[in-house]
Amino acid sequence: MMFRAFVFFISFLASAPAPAANQIVSAELIRASGEVSRLDPAARSIATDAQSFALIRYDDGTTIYLRPNTVVRPGSLFVEIGEIFVKAKGFFEVKTAFVTAGTQGTEYLTRVSPREGATVVVLDGSVKCESQKLSWPDFVLERGQKAFFEREGSVLPGPTRPGSRPPRIEMPFAERASEKELVGIRKWVSDVDRAAMPQ
Repeated sequence: MMFRAFVFFISFLASAPAPAANQIVSAELIRASGEVSRLDPAARSIATDAQSFALIRYDDGTTIYLRPNTVVRPGSLFVEIGEIFVKAKGFFEVKTAFVTAGTQGTEYLTRVSPREGATVVVLDGSVKCESQKLSWPDFVLERGQKAFFEREGSVLPGPTRPGSRPPRIEMPFAERASEKELVGIRKWVSDVDRAAMPQ
């Protein structure tokens, strides 16, 4: 089912009869531009095409910005591919195949490439990063930091000579995001906010 309208509303309701603590049980797609598809009603997937964006707002006021070529499953948000920006008002988690990024009232970006991994960039506040397979200890990214998370269990190229050390597994680590990257994210979010304002 495809949508080409600029403004439309869809409600997503969790199937669980009673929500757990901090669980967000409903959300609505509040703005979209270009072609946005609801790929799988059972899984409640949303996808943007190469020329579109979308905004999803949760009950607690948290807003999710979807860049072009992004696929997500709302509810306990799972990013399959693409890039999202989160403005969290309360406790919120973004899940990927590589990492779970949890936060309390902050702003951060998550970028996912299924073949390569996921990147988390924090613009404000802090984000706790957790391994999906307990491959590395949890750690916290602070404002202005980012980290890249490979597919867990992936191995980096290493020496192959007899008697050499085995290839190493890459562990994620925090590093400073460039000012250019942070400015670019803020500009895109600002552009979407302006585009989504009622005409």
